[in-house]
Amino acid sequence: AHAELGGIWEVGQKIWQRDFPGIYKSISSYQWSESIQPIIEAVRDATRRRAVGLVSQAYTSISVDDLAAFVGLPVEDAVKGVLEQGWQADSVTRMVMPKRPGRLHSSFMESLNDTLLLCE
Repeated sequence: AHAELGGIWEVGQKIWQRDFPGIYKSISSYQWSESIQPIIEAVRDATRRRAVGLVSQAYTSISVDDLAAFVGLPVEDAVKGVLEQGWQADSVTRMVMPKRPGRLHSSFMESLNDTLLLCE
């Protein structure tokens, strides 16, 4: 139990430091008990989703190796996962291009613009 508590502490430290590769390494380096395993898996999955979201907002392109490190998966699995989300990949340069977050609908923007003009 003490080793497991140390493992939880280590994972928490990596999360605090925003060390995505370190989070996955810490998670995989422990043999988690049956009661803790689902929580650790949820932390890993949430971290992976957060990493994908951050990459999609911060990068116009990223190497497949860097992406794999950010999401804690082998390169093939990381690329497959983001391609399923609408990203693009270039096998020659080994780069992936994130799908940009959605834009607001133009009629909404026009309506907002009209409202702002009325306020002036």
